[in-house]
Parts: sequence; C-alpha cells; structure tokens
Amino acid sequence: MIMSGITTNEVPFLQAFAASSIKIAAVGNWGCTSNSQTTVNNINSKNPELVLGLGDYSYENTPNCWFNEIKAFDGKMKISIGNHDVITKKLLDSYLNHFSLSKQYYSFDFQNVHVLTMATELEWETGSEQYKFVKNDLEQVSKDPNIKWIIVTMHKPIYTSPNGCSASSCEGSKTLRDTYHPLFDQYGVDLVLEAHMHSYQRSYPIKYNVDNPSKPIVTSSDKNNYNNPSGEIFAIVATGGINFHSLAGKAPFTATQQDSKFGILEMQFSNSKLDAKFISNAGSTMDHFTVTKTTKKLTSLTSTSTSTITKPPSTPKVVDKKSEDSQNSRNATKLNENQPANDKSTKNAKNTSNTNETKSIDSKDKIKTEKTKSQTKNQNPVLLSGTNLLQPPEENIKSSASDTEMSNPSKSNEIGINNNIHNSQILDPFAPLSPFP
Repeated sequence: MIMSGITTNEVPFLQAFAASSIKIAAVGNWGCTSNSQTTVNNINSKNPELVLGLGDYSYENTPNCWFNEIKAFDGKMKISIGNHDVITKKLLDSYLNHFSLSKQYYSFDFQNVHVLTMATELEWETGSEQYKFVKNDLEQVSKDPNIKWIIVTMHKPIYTSPNGCSASSCEGSKTLRDTYHPLFDQYGVDLVLEAHMHSYQRSYPIKYNVDNPSKPIVTSSDKNNYNNPSGEIFAIVATGGINFHSLAGKAPFTATQQDSKFGILEMQFSNSKLDAKFISNAGSTMDHFTVTKTTKKLTSLTSTSTSTITKPPSTPKVVDKKSEDSQNSRNATKLNENQPANDKSTKNAKNTSNTNETKSIDSKDKIKTEKTKSQTKNQNPVLLSGTNLLQPPEENIKSSASDTEMSNPSKSNEIGINNNIHNSQILDPFAPLSPFP
C-alpha cells in the first residue's frame, strides 16, 4: 500500500520510512503575554511540521489575542481543549471552528505518528461516548502496520508531583488513571502529553499497577534513554507563558521536573527512535530523552508481583477530577468536541528566563497518511494531505455551572501563582520573561 508516496506495508519495522523524519512541538497554558510571545518565537525557530496545543490558550473571553500570536504556524496546529477554553459556549465554539473541529476529542495520523486527543472537559467514564471512541481508536491503530508511534494528548494530567496548586485537578485524576492507563498499556501508547499544572514534569516509562494503582510501575530507572520500554512516558508541558505553580516535591515516578522556565517540548520521530527535548525560551535544553523501538509494543495489564522492571523507583501520586460545562459541535475536517469543565486555575508564579542543562540528540521520522477529507480554511496543506482525521459520533453536552472555572487567571482560585506581574506583549525571542498579571 502506498501512502504519501511511500511504501509502508511490506517493509520491516526498522526499514519503513527510513528516509523520513518529522518534528513536532507541544506546549500548553499559554496566555497572551510577553512570555507566550517568546514561546511562539521558540516554536518558530524550531520550524516543526506539527504543533500540538495542550489547552488553555488566551485566558480571555475571546481567543483573538492568541490567534494573532500563533499566526506563523496556525495551519500546522492541532489543539486539546482546556478548562479555560470552555468558560462560555461562544469561546469554545471559537476554538473548535477555527481548527475545524466538530468535537473536543478526535484523532489523526501524521505520517507514521498517530495522535489521539482526549477531552478532559467532557465525560470520560467507562461507557461514555468518549471512552468508546478512545478504546476503538486505540484498538484499531494498534493493528495498523503503518503507525510506529502513538501519542495521546489531553489537558488535565493523570499523574503529577506534589505542587502548590490548590485545585484537586492539579493533583492528577484517579478516574482518568484507572480508566485509561490500562488501555494505554494494552494498546501500546508511547507518549502521553498533558498540561494544566503549570510546570514541566516528565515521568520514567510507567505501567498501570493493577495491585496498587496509586503507585505506577516504573519499568526503567534510566533518566534519559529507553530501549523498547514497557509502559508510557507521561509529560506535563504547561509552560506556554501564563505563570507557574510551585512544585512541592518530586514523585517517585518522575524522572525530571522544573517550575521556573517557560519553554516547549520538541520531539523528532524517525522509523525507530523518538528524540525529545524540553527547550526553554532562553534556548537551554533542560531535559533530553530518547526512546528506541525495534518492535511495535503491545502489553497487557501488570501487577507488581508479575512485572518485569528495570531498576525502578516506583510509586505515583494521584487524585481526582471532574469536568463539565456546556458546548455544542461543529462540522469540518473530522474530529471531535463536547462540553466544559472545571478546575481552578491560577496565578502566582515564578518567572525567570534562562538556563538549565541536560543532554541533546536528534532524530528522524516516517510518514503515515489520512483517511478523511473535509477540511477547512485554517488547515495547513501538509496537515491536510498527510493526516487522517477521525471523528466520533455527536453527543449531548452536560453542564454543571457550579464547577465551571473562570477564564481570567486573575480571578482563579488556584494557588502557587504570582498575581503581581504585568502583561507585556511583543518581545524579542530571548527577552526576560514576566508572569501573567
């Protein structure tokens, strides 16, 4: 079978797409500040083929300031919806319409990488429409020989280190964990990208622990390089520019974390290798990890007693979540939407812009394709021709007004955030960072 001019069906895993490579950037919790403008400059300087937004964009009643910021790569962008993006149906619809989404959850193929975007502002429990979509999507893609990597994106995190954010949703979600981490293990997910807890955190490869779900099984204790790892790497990249939540400790499953530098996660995918770096807006590489795969992984649920572990420091920390609000759907490319959520998000921050260190590598990638048509004006031609956009059936939207969160961070109830700093706009790529007021 030929996709995008490349034969994929009859070649061994290590040889498929050998000549290709793709670069993807990801970050959430932006805001319209001087810091977010520097994040935009950081992304532009890396020139990725795909940009993944992890939720919480303008922090205003309209998305216009953020749309203006991202003009340079607007057509290469796909988004997750965050709690600050659903405060009104009008705001939510603005995001969905702009990116040609009919629902908040959806999936697509970008060359040989499959991206499944989940909606933490909608119902996700077992039996929900979203659950059915996610399970079916992962089951199908796990059988696809053309897909070498599976990424899941969502706004609110499943696991996180202790932190200074007062909202329970900043502690991680038990229901998300217990419902979806086993599916991620079962169907061979490689990477889970999240945001919401304003910091950067990256786990070791971890598997769901059937015997003790609050303590995920760390399958490799190496801090940077993983060969055919079991389980997934979870990364919170909530460093787009709005401000920070302080970290109050480090969970045993966390390989690295920081709460002082804005920046992006840059990922390069080749036929058998993921090379990822967290690059601060000041230009320093603060985290660098690689994943090498010689086989497509499929695993089953593991208990502590039966699992094989490479020297793990294990034990997680998790908590609760709930989402809601109201929203409707649109129709264009093939994707998914639905409801609003809650959480309480923020304002107290540390702000700095300079460096830290780690390591660095680089990688390449292959290509997959698309199964859908229907696209709209804001789609990048590369994205349109090289992606397969999948859309779940329409579903009803629930809303619970009492849980909805304010969009203006200055009115938010999360703590660990600095309220005394002013927004500035513009800025050269390496200008000093200042937190959102």
